Amino acid sequence: SGLQLLKFVRAEPELAHVRFIIACPRGNRAAEVAIREAGADGVLVEPSSPESIKKTIFHVLQPDANSGRKHAKARSKNA
Repeated sequence: SGLQLLKFVRAEPELAHVRFIIACPRGNRAAEVAIREAGADGVLVEPSSPESIKKTIFHVLQPDANSGRKHAKARSKNA
């Protein structure tokens, strides 16, 4: 699953910088929370409109201090 892949990648120091957007079904709040807690950079609630997909991708690709810090922490924790 995408969540398992995300957890694997976040646990690998050389891959921790990889950005992730994962889709989950509308109404599955537990899945959305689990995805965010696992370190996803973005969550798309399906079905998603093209505009929603575009906004999520744009947000994830922006140079964001919080995102950089999060990934740097993951790398330093595992180093």
